[in-house]
Amino acid sequence: MEKTDVGVLGYGLYIPKNRMTAKEIAEATKGVWIEEAVCEKLGIVSKPIPGLNDGTQEMGYLAAKDALRRTGLDPKEIDVVLCMGEEWKEYPLTTSALYIQDKIGAVNAWGIDVANRCCTTCTAIKMAKDMMVADDEINTVLIAGGYRNGDFVDYTDKNVSMMFNLAAGGAALILQKGMDRNLVLGSHIMADGSLARAAGVEIGGTEKFFTPDNIEEGYKSLRLF
Repeated sequence: MEKTDVGVLGYGLYIPKNRMTAKEIAEATKGVWIEEAVCEKLGIVSKPIPGLNDGTQEMGYLAAKDALRRTGLDPKEIDVVLCMGEEWKEYPLTTSALYIQDKIGAVNAWGIDVANRCCTTCTAIKMAKDMMVADDEINTVLIAGGYRNGDFVDYTDKNVSMMFNLAAGGAALILQKGMDRNLVLGSHIMADGSLARAAGVEIGGTEKFFTPDNIEEGYKSLRLF
């Protein structure tokens, strides 16, 4: 069987200009953490936070646009868009991959969203390579997405201090078949389904609907269960 090489053609980034400093994080904890501890124990001096127009889908698009600029790739050469952006986005029940596909002019591509939390990009890279190896018609895959789950962090919750680093931004990768550099050598992904609900946004889904009484709490309900 002939080996099919897949490599990374290039990448793109989008980082919001707004910042939240260690001092501001400490102040948000209302005395639970001090600035020095945020810096020394958590390693956070400052982090990017979203501005007014920094939606999840929009940041994914801007990162994809940057990747096209860096590589010089014609967006019409993209066959598939895999969005690894989060589910917290401008409009629920919309497909982020197709938003990005349209905005960059990848008119020959189809797209799907991949949602696997912190492993989403690794999962998307594996999917992209497997697609290109298995399908002769897929030669170039764009992986792109945005992230702003830090919106849900309750800084007064002592149990989620390891989430204080959640920030905002977008990133993109372009993978291509037949490359001889930056090769995707292989992957092996493991999972433990018993931890599927170990952490998440507790309020706002079908298990715990938003109500007039819990809306404020719900938007700060990223928790360990």
